[in-house]
Amino acid sequence: MDSNQSASQASGSQQFPPDARSVARFHLQAAGHDGAIDTSLDHRNVYKPTTQEEIQFYENINDSDFLIEHPGLVKIKPFIPAYKGCVDRSSYTRSDDSMQTEVEEEVPVYGEGGEVVGYKENTAKKHTHSIVLSNLLYGLQNPTVADFKLGKRWWGSGSGQAKRFRHDKSCAATTSSATGILFAGAHTWVPGQETCVPTTKSYGYSLREDTLSDSMACVFPSITDLHLPSEKPYLASETDPSSWLQRKKSSDYMVDMSNRALKSLESVTDIRTATKESGWSYPGSSLLIAHGVSKFTGKTEVKCALIDFAHAHKHNDELPPDGVDDGLETLSKLLEDRANYLESYRRTTARRHDTAEL
Repeated sequence: MDSNQSASQASGSQQFPPDARSVARFHLQAAGHDGAIDTSLDHRNVYKPTTQEEIQFYENINDSDFLIEHPGLVKIKPFIPAYKGCVDRSSYTRSDDSMQTEVEEEVPVYGEGGEVVGYKENTAKKHTHSIVLSNLLYGLQNPTVADFKLGKRWWGSGSGQAKRFRHDKSCAATTSSATGILFAGAHTWVPGQETCVPTTKSYGYSLREDTLSDSMACVFPSITDLHLPSEKPYLASETDPSSWLQRKKSSDYMVDMSNRALKSLESVTDIRTATKESGWSYPGSSLLIAHGVSKFTGKTEVKCALIDFAHAHKHNDELPPDGVDDGLETLSKLLEDRANYLESYRRTTARRHDTAEL
């Protein structure tokens, strides 16, 4: 991809989205710089300030001539949010009810234990253009969304030595270095509370290889959790249901949640195949998992998508492996184990219920 093309050139090939004049803060942003992403007022699209490199990636993957030259990208396109175009950030403003939350000038830097060790400039403030993408959560009631940062290399082919060193240091302090994945954040729907419970990036930075599986409770919660694992203390109980997180205490709930995990596993398996066959590397990319109940059909929906392509590039043997496949393999195992746990608990509960009725 030609990363030197300007954002204004990139925006020229797409029609200006009709709803881009007024937007609202996207409150269900799972990761990234808090408050940086906006949504259209009908919630169909999201607006993400980004680099010229990522803009060009989306332009290229929606260019039929480019896809003829890079046919492998056709394989991953179905797993990427629909691209609606690129707009100048000055062309849209937040509605009055969301103006009080502005993008911070600085963002925290997390240490190995998840504690804040400093602050750095929020680069999202520098971006003059935003990409407009389909909103993965559109039409979902009571949604849960989680972001998993993929790979063992977070920088791209055009990154300078200082940036490479900085990213390598950050990666080494997280589960990414060993597993190829970092739990970057989530919003988890808690039925009894009628709200989404947020989990920030600091929790993901506090995890280690042997505790990474705890993050699955933030994506597919069990009725036995007293708290989400990102909250303190993290406890589980089968003897005091009065203190459970008011989740639906039914076998149907556990079956539904297990099925959601299995559907996610199917999508991740397909995405893994597509990335390996695409001939491209995706350092610093993320995989989003979103699920909820469709407000149109009343049925459960599970959606998975690849996002964040600022450092995507054609495969280069001279660079270290991006480790994305390692991350997808780890995530597949986590999803399988979580589904098995939920199903096992359902069977155990059913046996206890049957015994109690004898």
